[in-house]
Order: sequence, then C-alpha cells, then structure tokens
Amino acid sequence: GIVDALNPINNIGTEHFRATSNETMEFNDDELFSKSRVREKPEQSYPGAKPRKPQRTTADLKALFPRYPYAEDGEFHWLQSFQPTQVTEYLAALSQYGFVIIDLLNPQECQDTVKEMFREINNEPTLSKKRDIDPNDPTSWESENWPTNSKFLTSHPAFGEQAFTIRTHPTLYDIWCNVYGETKLWASIDSWGIKRGTKDLLLKDDDGNEFVGDRADWRQFLKPHWDVNPWTYCDDVSKGIHRRYQALVALVDCPEEVGGILILPGCTSFLPTWTSENRSIDPSANSFHLPPKDPIGNYLQKVPLKAGQMVIWDGGSLHGTFPNASPNMRLYQFVRMMPATEHIKNLDNRAPHLINRRYANHHQKWSRYDFTPLQRKLLALDPWDKK
Repeated sequence: GIVDALNPINNIGTEHFRATSNETMEFNDDELFSKSRVREKPEQSYPGAKPRKPQRTTADLKALFPRYPYAEDGEFHWLQSFQPTQVTEYLAALSQYGFVIIDLLNPQECQDTVKEMFREINNEPTLSKKRDIDPNDPTSWESENWPTNSKFLTSHPAFGEQAFTIRTHPTLYDIWCNVYGETKLWASIDSWGIKRGTKDLLLKDDDGNEFVGDRADWRQFLKPHWDVNPWTYCDDVSKGIHRRYQALVALVDCPEEVGGILILPGCTSFLPTWTSENRSIDPSANSFHLPPKDPIGNYLQKVPLKAGQMVIWDGGSLHGTFPNASPNMRLYQFVRMMPATEHIKNLDNRAPHLINRRYANHHQKWSRYDFTPLQRKLLALDPWDKK
C-alpha cells in the first residue's frame, strides 16, 4: 500500500546544511547543465524594488510541497516507484512532484556496472596510489588511491563499455522518449557517482590493528540549489522551450543512512510564484543557491533508492544532497538524455559532442565499441537522419 507522508518527517531544512569543521561542502559539476558555473550570493541582485513576500503558514507550505508517497516495503522507508510500462502513472508523478522514481536495472546489470566502475577507476594512473580500491574494504578508500584527490574522486566521465550500455539502455531510452515526447535524443556522457561510507568503518591503525571508527572528512553534501537560473528557466518554460531534466540510477541499495539526493516536491509548480517574490539575479548566472532563511528549504524530501532504481528530477526542482552516515559506499551513475537540438547541444556540458571534443583520446577508444545503430545516434556518432 501507499502511505502519503504529509508531515515533513525525515526531511532536512536549510539549518542542517552548515558544515562542521570536519565536513566539506560538495559542489558537483557533473550535475550542472551549463558550461560554466557562477556562484551567486543571494544578496546580490539587479536593481529594483524588493518584492513583498506573503507570510505563509506551516499548513500553506505543506499544501504547496506535498510529500512524494512512501511505499510500505520492508525495514526501510523506500519511496513509491513505477515500472517502465506505467507511462501514464510516472509522467503524472513527475508533473505533480517534479521528480519520479522508476525501476530501471536488474540486479545483474547493477553488479556488472559496479565491477566495471572499479575496474576503470583502478586502471587510472595516479601519482600516489598504494593499492587498488575495494568497495568492501574501507582501508583502501584513502584519497591517495583514487584518480584524483578532489571530493569527486574521479577525473573524467565514465568511458567503459558497460557505462555506455547503461546510458544508452533501451528501456532508459523509452522512458526519456515518453518524458520529452520525442524520439530524437542524445545521451549525456557523465561521470560515476561515488560517496564513501563515513561511519562505523572497519579501519586499521599505523600498526595494522583493526578498529571501528568514523571518517567525518569523507562526509559531503550539497546545499539546496538550482542548477539553472530559476528566473530564466521559468521564462524558457513559458515560451515552450523544453524543460531540462537530470537523472541518476542507484547501483547499490541506498537507504537513507547511505545518503542521497534531496528534492523539494512540487517545486516546479511553485517556481513561477517564487521567482515573482524574489529579486532576480544576473541573467547570465547558471545556478542559484536558496537563501539560508527561506522557509521552503525545510520541506526538501530525502530520496532513498534501491539498487536499479532511477530518479528523474526536473531542472526547476530545488535540490541538494544529504551525507552518507553509514559504513557502505553510495554508488550510482548519471543517466540523463536530452533532445537532439542545436539549442541543447550548445547548452549542456555533458552533451556527447562536447565530451567527444574535450576527451578526444578517450573518444577514439570508445567510439570503436560495438554499438547498435540506435546507440550510435544517442551518442552523436551518427546523425539522426541517417537511414
């Protein structure tokens, strides 16, 4: 049965996003649409009278941001998900809540993808690497063993054959065709998603003695933000320009303790009102962080995912992430698609054309994979008008 969680339980408000001295903030360029990012300070805006904001009650805010329904499913509070054949149902949920969860991959596909993820990562050259990374051994997760010591842990998009199999998956393509109402699409070429476990880890001291401890320095999260300019986005939608979407698929079970994405349900419906009540920013800005005292930040909802489940969210949805507070890794892959148009080609920094040019050496290798005619079109290796 479905339980409609009307109370903002298990949500995180903006007051929870202040990093402690041992927590780092995460700014993930893989989740951006535009070629560059401009971090805007909320107090900086274009001249004009400050809009008058109405005082909304808790009841008002609950009505504006209804909880995405939970599914009664075992020990953890998983959210309702849809089968790929439930087109009418998942499109309705996406419209109502601004995001939706769809069952995409089977267990074998998830396992094969995780194996390739670490095979690819462990084959990357590093200057300080001491050992291969084992997703089941926290003692191997030290930053020195990753391709980069940045918080993102990987240095480029995922170029292994299995990564392309997933991002051009036939079922995924069908879903995106239904979301956009179009068949001519391109697949984004994105990075792996990896967040290390941080709590109750089996570690070793300098003498090789095992102990259970925490690694708060691995704990990362994103503040509530839009990866678009909200004012420009609303203007584009009003003109009939395609909405933009993001998506990721979980490769392992990601209950709430493992961390995940936060999304504000119903945000896309409220966004035109919100933009009218807040002073606009520089139109060239490509993202915007929610002002810390804005009460809508208290209504973001955690989105736990089972292995193989995909979450799609509208680019107009306020979102962030909450940190991993478990001993397990959170593993996922970004799996967006986009309309095959010149407008999107020049806008999306993970469009295949841009990745092909930016990583020419990798392109020479992966373009020789044994792709189907459909995959070649999704990856912009062949034009859509090719017979």
